[in-house]
Amino acid sequence: ADYVAEHVELGYASTIHTAQGISVDTTHGVLSGGESRQLLYTMMTRGREANHAYLAVVSDGNEHTTFAPETVSPLTPTDMLEKILGRDDTPVSATTQTRIAADPATQLADATRRYADAIGVAAAQIADPDLLRHLTRRINAMVPGITDCDAWPTLVNRLLLIAADGRDPFAETQHALTSSPLGEARDEASVLVARLETRTRDRGPLPWLPGIPTRLADHPTWGPYLSARSTLVGALADHVRQATLTGASQPAWVRSSSWTPPLSLVADVEVFRAATGVDAADLRPTGDPQFQRTIRRYQTGLDRRLREDHSPALAEWGPVLADLSATITADPYLPQLARQLGYLSSHGTQVRPLLDAASVQPLPDDHPAAALWWRIAGQLDHAQRTGQRRTPDQWLPELTQQLGVHAAAMQASPWWVTLVDAVDRGLQRGWPLDALISPHPVGDIQTLIEDVTRLADSHDTPADALETEAPPADLWDDWTPANPILVANPHEQPDPGELAASEPADVPEPPLEWDGDDLTVEALIRTGLRLDADPADTIRLLDQADQWHDSPASQERLELVNELTARFYQHTFTRSWARAYLTDRFGVDVHDHPDLRPGLAPAGWTNLVDHLRGHGITDQEMLTAGVASTARNGNLIDRFRDRVMLPIQDADHRVLGFVGRRNPTSTDERAPKYLNTPDTPLFHKGNQLYGATHLLTADPTRIPVLAEGPMDAHAITLASHGRYIGLAPLGTSLTNLQATQLASLDRSPIIATDADLAGRLAAERDYWMLTPHGLDPRYAILNPGTDPAELLATGQAAALNHALTQAGPLADVLINERISNLPTPDAALGALAVLAAQPPDRWEDGVQALGDRLGLPAGFLRGTLKDHVRAWNTNARRAADSQLARLHDVKQRLTPAEETHETPADRPQAATPTIERIPTRPGHDPRGRGR
Repeated sequence: ADYVAEHVELGYASTIHTAQGISVDTTHGVLSGGESRQLLYTMMTRGREANHAYLAVVSDGNEHTTFAPETVSPLTPTDMLEKILGRDDTPVSATTQTRIAADPATQLADATRRYADAIGVAAAQIADPDLLRHLTRRINAMVPGITDCDAWPTLVNRLLLIAADGRDPFAETQHALTSSPLGEARDEASVLVARLETRTRDRGPLPWLPGIPTRLADHPTWGPYLSARSTLVGALADHVRQATLTGASQPAWVRSSSWTPPLSLVADVEVFRAATGVDAADLRPTGDPQFQRTIRRYQTGLDRRLREDHSPALAEWGPVLADLSATITADPYLPQLARQLGYLSSHGTQVRPLLDAASVQPLPDDHPAAALWWRIAGQLDHAQRTGQRRTPDQWLPELTQQLGVHAAAMQASPWWVTLVDAVDRGLQRGWPLDALISPHPVGDIQTLIEDVTRLADSHDTPADALETEAPPADLWDDWTPANPILVANPHEQPDPGELAASEPADVPEPPLEWDGDDLTVEALIRTGLRLDADPADTIRLLDQADQWHDSPASQERLELVNELTARFYQHTFTRSWARAYLTDRFGVDVHDHPDLRPGLAPAGWTNLVDHLRGHGITDQEMLTAGVASTARNGNLIDRFRDRVMLPIQDADHRVLGFVGRRNPTSTDERAPKYLNTPDTPLFHKGNQLYGATHLLTADPTRIPVLAEGPMDAHAITLASHGRYIGLAPLGTSLTNLQATQLASLDRSPIIATDADLAGRLAAERDYWMLTPHGLDPRYAILNPGTDPAELLATGQAAALNHALTQAGPLADVLINERISNLPTPDAALGALAVLAAQPPDRWEDGVQALGDRLGLPAGFLRGTLKDHVRAWNTNARRAADSQLARLHDVKQRLTPAEETHETPADRPQAATPTIERIPTRPGHDPRGRGR
């Protein structure tokens, strides 16, 4: 007790509610993020001397929440505080609730939802049953298995709405499918719902709402009802708009900004907020992001109009502020901060010393612009902190005084309004009035306008705002940069004689040479780029991780089921047709190959099921592992029957699933040629590359080769004796996750797809899937009509090895196709898009080669390339997706005219297999990773 009294300081735990009315010296409070602003205030006012808040922003350590979204992407402390401060639980009286319920702004959200729901219900009720059956059959034929998707009922409702408007739902669906590939979408119906717009022939009561479809408008029951609903929505929206236009007070979200948008824009935003139910306390102008395509487009348009810089302050101060923090441009407070700085500068305040003093300590990552203004505000008096932009009526007397004897003549000029506008723009950018208006001995208003406009539209910060203490003369003495970047001054040209005399004999060529610094800057940006995880892939991985929670079998049991299955198949393989078949395909007996582990799924219904039951494997475990299925009579049967079986293994040799090749003598053409294990908690075909990936991780000199199928992959590995390691996607095409797995090997692959149209298109798709990861894939040209497995089977292993050894950049193949099949302008744009995805050290050579081949100036091509490179540096995945959407056009160009029923005059000739190589710089190894 004495020790405790002397050395231990006791604390008392309490809830916030219990702590009301209690005062202590120090309070330590824990916030979970679900509190209101009132509870936060109560907690942070209990301590007389100090109050500390701790926010729980990390996982609780529970293994079941490891893959939860809030664990993978947790909220920052700032995010949590913003949510708490925006949550108001002030009690509301019955009278106030009645008043709020009667407010048209409150009623509009409910009326909007009822109108949209009523149209969908009406379209479903009046639909012809034959149309519904026809829809199900036709759409399922377009996208097999789509009727099993969770969003299928929503898609049907959307198609019925299209039919009710007199449009062809099948044509709309076909257009949605061809506009962009579905890829590896988990729910194809959900993707199509997002692509099928809710537009109708007639405009709805709000810009994003559909009008009443034609058939519904003519319906005796639904027509009047929907018309009344539409009228109600329009009337409520007009009431909200008029209340905003004529109201005496501004909305809270406008008052929180130092810039007041045009009143018409404020009214548009208020209608949107009311219709979508945005809380009045939410200071985000348009609230949470909307996800339906039409309303999302309208919301994006509103946000764009609000972001437009009606004041030039951001253009003036933006570059200065960007130097202070790398994340400041993402802070929504930045335009307001720029306007505040412009106001201070125009009133004679020396802004640059304020910025220097406020940025001595690093700015936080969250809201750096707001934090910077908080620091600056502490150095200002009240008038400076609360000052607003001066309106022309406030500074016009001073302008008249500055103009002196010329004022009267200038005010009478028709150019006076233009001068006032130019001066106002300059003041907003921070120029003092006396700096804008210099004494003019001649009253030439047009010359004055030119001078003011030149200052107002320049990007030079006013001189009096940049004055600061000069650096010491010895600042750079005895300092040599570790990685110097030399930028030549175009106005200072050295004497060639002096340069030759002073230059050493062996000067290494610089890694980058450009006619200017534009592409140099983009090259430096590119070298530091790393592709972020695709949010859709992250969600997919989280969903896959959640499957284990509902799985009736553990991971260890599923791995055991697969291993027992692989051994059973290997045992039946020894004396079977499958062994002779693979020996014929690969030219060597592979029955005991440790990486291949081939097997046979024998013909019959329950061979494997009986075998696994004998090893204590339950029926449920077999179904979960995907090695068995349930027949129509309810009995358990083998999933794979009469097939060559190849196990799918990870780098640790664990069997995740299987791929089975149909017996070539089988007469059942309905059975697929290749059959994979279905999606299980252990196996997801879009996540895994097939092949001996462990050989690549064990030896960095081995080169990955991407082929179309498992047989091709093994043929490549066997033919090259392990120098090249064949890999193959387990679906119809390469996925983002498989491309990420390939990129983790830190070396660029060779693409060795079949030498036919499908293989050529697959190679093009692989290019746009791999280059966002910084890879520079090469392309192996095989004999026409062949594939790697066929070359090995026909004794042409040497030809296969030669094709792999001579593989050139895949980009050259794509560029040659554009040049061969497109008019010069389109060919240039297409080729530059391909070149922009290449490593920086190939850009200049590519520009020069394109200029020579197309007869276009290199400077023109370089400028266009810069636009493509910037788009790639900004969002490589989006830039690649835009090219993937054009695969159909490539297919049309490469398809022979007789297959498309076109005459040769209707389309350009297909490109020949000959590839013209884009030259590379000396010392550049095209086989290396293209970073």
